[in-house]
Parts: sequence; structure tokens; C-alpha cells
Amino acid sequence: METHFIEGDLPEGFRCEFDPFLFNIPENLTIQSLDGWHSYYALRNEKKVARARVHFHIHDGVARSPYRNPFGGFEFSDALEPRELFEFMRWVEIQLRGKGVTRIELKSYPHLYQPGRAAILSTFLFNLGYTVKDAELSAGVKVDATTLFSRMTSWEKRKSGQLRRSSLRFSTIPVAKLQDVYDFIYACRTERKQSLSMTYPQLKTVGDIFPDRFTLFGVYDVQSLAAAAITLRINKTILYNFYYAHARQYDALSPVVKLMEGIYNYSQTEGITLIDLGTSSLNGKPNFTLLDFKLHLGATPTQKLTFQKTFAP
Repeated sequence: METHFIEGDLPEGFRCEFDPFLFNIPENLTIQSLDGWHSYYALRNEKKVARARVHFHIHDGVARSPYRNPFGGFEFSDALEPRELFEFMRWVEIQLRGKGVTRIELKSYPHLYQPGRAAILSTFLFNLGYTVKDAELSAGVKVDATTLFSRMTSWEKRKSGQLRRSSLRFSTIPVAKLQDVYDFIYACRTERKQSLSMTYPQLKTVGDIFPDRFTLFGVYDVQSLAAAAITLRINKTILYNFYYAHARQYDALSPVVKLMEGIYNYSQTEGITLIDLGTSSLNGKPNFTLLDFKLHLGATPTQKLTFQKTFAP
């Protein structure tokens, strides 16, 4: 039997044949908006699997994936033939146009997540007439048997050495202390005249629904935090360093270097193969200071594209 397409919820008894991304899990959609969602699946009935899916939120004639999340877009299994994926993407577009949609916006995950699949998706979107609305530069640390220290530039290695000789210590933090960590990061951002994309109640909502996806890390000076991170498990192998910061009084030591080494070591033991450090932009322009820091830590740059397509009314 060939793959067939449906609109609606995943049928009972079916499972996703791919490792789902956190931001595309149906329970996550209602965090972004309680209504306006339209979901599409490519199914194989005899195997009871979904080989592809995408969720769009429709408002005022614009279909967005995601609505309020770092990324959305198409997910698919390697078992799905490219021809079937292309047909599915074209079919979804037809369904959206039938609902009066005049513009489609789709923000993809960083290409480093799944380079092969990302290359196929981007090419097919271009083939279907989509253009790039926004291009962001992201960075991720590939996790393997080597140490993070071995990938750092000489300056960051020097900082790492200083931190090892200091009294600062790395530790995981119980999820029950999410507000304490959030408040610390918020204070660090505030003293630098920076903001956070989510309030604590918004972040807590995600934590209440997906407590097993949160891991908190800290670098302590005795009992006080010098640096901290809130991370999200995107899927089995990807960890997203969602928020992180250090107190200004520790600028000379750069405790985030120790923080990242600790997160990297943790990832090695947990089967994580990629740590997403997020995008490096400020007001739509590259934030070179932040980007340089990530690259000096040993991160690999990767693009994160937002596609769009407009139709005549």
C-alpha cells in the first residue's frame, strides 16, 4: 500500500515513524494557541505509522508553522520516498489554499539537526515556489567521544584552565528550582539591558506539560549561582540550550565556559549528539560577539531559514 494523506489528529493506534521534535508535539500546539490549528499527516495504514506531518496555525489568511515557537515545519521519516514527500508538501499547500490562505510562512529547524532531511526540504520548498523570508545563523556543538576543551580556541582553553583553578563548581539543578534559575537568568539579562522571550508563567506552563524535557544546570560560587542554563530536550539526541547567562561580576572568569563543558559532559552520558546553542542575532542583524563566543567554544555554524509563499487572493 502507498502512503496516503489526511487532515486532523493522528489516528488512534498510529505512531510517528520519526523521532518527533518537542515543538511539533500536539500538546505543545495548545501552548502556542488554543485554536486555529490544522494538522496534516502522511500515513501507512498497514504499518500503523505516520511517515510525515506538519502543523499550521491559520489567522487572517496567513498559515504559520510554528505560531509562537522557535521552529515548526515538516517532519518525516527516512522511509518516506522523496516523491511521496514532495506530493505531501504539494497536497498540504492545496488544502491550505482551500481554506482561504493567501500566505504560508514556515520556519525550519537549524540544518545541523538533520542535514540530509533539511537539504531535501529546502530544495523542495524552492521547487514549489517558496522564497526565504528570513535567514538566521545558528550554532550547535556536536557531541562525540572527544572533549569540548579539545575544540576550543586558545583563549577559551585559557579561560577553562582558570576556571578549573577557581572555587566555582558545576552542577545539575532539580527542575523544582526552575523559577530560581529563571529569576537568576532574568536578572543577568536585565543588568545587560537584554530581555527574555518568555515570562516565567509561560515557561512554567511548558515545564508542567513536559517536565521530563527540562534539565537545569548551574555553576556555583559556594551557594550562589555564577552562571546557569535552562535546556530543553528537543528529541532523543538534541539538547536545546534555551536560556543561559552569567552574572556580570564574573565577567573576568567567563563561567559560561565551565557551564558549557559541564553540559557537554552530561550530554556524552545521555546519548545526546547535538547541543543547539540557538541563533546569534540582534534586531535582525548578526550578533558577532555572541557568534564568535559560540564558535570559539567549538560550535559549528548552521543556517536556520524561514520560508514564505504568497498567493493571489
